[in-house]
Amino acid sequence: MLKGRKRRSFFSGALLAILLMLFIAPIGAVFCLSLGIGLQGAGVSLEQYAELFASGMLKTRLLNSCVISMGALAVQLPLSLSCAAALSRFRSWLTRAYIGLLLIMLLMPFQTYMLPVFRLYRQYSLYDTHAGVMLHAAFSPLGPLTVWCFLRAVPEEQWEAASLDTSSVLVTLTQVILPQLLPMLAALFLLSFAEVWNTVEPALVLLRTEELKPASLSLNDLGRVSWAAAAIYCAPVVALCVPTVLRLRSRFAD
Repeated sequence: MLKGRKRRSFFSGALLAILLMLFIAPIGAVFCLSLGIGLQGAGVSLEQYAELFASGMLKTRLLNSCVISMGALAVQLPLSLSCAAALSRFRSWLTRAYIGLLLIMLLMPFQTYMLPVFRLYRQYSLYDTHAGVMLHAAFSPLGPLTVWCFLRAVPEEQWEAASLDTSSVLVTLTQVILPQLLPMLAALFLLSFAEVWNTVEPALVLLRTEELKPASLSLNDLGRVSWAAAAIYCAPVVALCVPTVLRLRSRFAD
């Protein structure tokens, strides 16, 4: 029995290691190519990075990506939490209909409602602004649905016990329920940040001015330094994912 368990554990660990290597390999390849490793007739150097920073183009686009991502998440996370809390507390056919609508919106590609959004943004002066792209990302159905799934797992007894000390739903949510949701909110932050950081189609349709476009629309315009630009572009996502995943792993292990 013990040998069988050890064998299964070994094969499971080996499979996870292989999958991890497959996910890490593209990122490693990008960093190697940005240093000239693997490029024909090129040695190991920082020439691509030096040329990229000298142009100054990517710096502006990265700043635009940071503004759009942080602005969208500042709205999305509290909005998702409050919306999901309301959906989890009020059980009716309207709640089920709203959740079904969120699921449909999550499955719909941007192309299906691109024209109405474009017309709406032109009407209310949100076209060609960072605020417009932020609002589009902030009201993504991914946030409310994710938080709602976790809130449904909170036992009803916790809400009832908290109601004995306070009648405020906000106090109960922030002091009793929210501490249990911190790992989920961290995961949601990573997913939402990666989605907004890598946005292409909404930014391409809703932004016209070159100085306002994010870095996700610039990688194909940088020519021979595009490998260095790609390495810098994916660095923030990797820098956020690695410590967060390690922290969550240690917390669940405890």
